Amino acid sequence: MNLIFCFVKTQTGHSTCFIADNLPNEGVVYAIDEWLESFEYKNTEAQGYNFVPMLYDKLLSNVIQRGLAKKIVPLRKDSILSCKRPFI
Repeated sequence: MNLIFCFVKTQTGHSTCFIADNLPNEGVVYAIDEWLESFEYKNTEAQGYNFVPMLYDKLLSNVIQRGLAKKIVPLRKDSILSCKRPFI
């Protein structure tokens, strides 16, 4: 039996990787996020940092480093719209 898990607001994917690590071999996690500006990173640009473009890259890096590329499928979508209608 395939187990499908949807994780909304993935950001850099640490929790997503934890979930994927604990799924059966045939399990899949759909990581749903827009990877756009969020309140956590809103003031960092004024301090000389801009983390927003790096969020998606960091997710991919974390997934690859943990060897979970076959279990995590990133979907760049609005989280509310994704929950209202099928996305797969």
